[in-house]
Amino acid sequence: MPYDHSKNLDVIAQLHDADFDNDDIGDERRTSSSPTSTGKWQKIDVEAESVTSSRPPETTSPSRG
Repeated sequence: MPYDHSKNLDVIAQLHDADFDNDDIGDERRTSSSPTSTGKWQKIDVEAESVTSSRPPETTSPSRG
């Protein structure tokens, strides 16, 4: 397991906390905090992409060898 899933759990916990905070206000809060959450998700996407893109070469290298 090359990818550390505990990072995801931390971020998910943060997002859940925000959601519970926003229960009544919801959309308004989301709009104001969208840059922050977008930044977090972008970081996750970048990590996921790098992990995903590094996996096929790893799988391909042993197959070729």
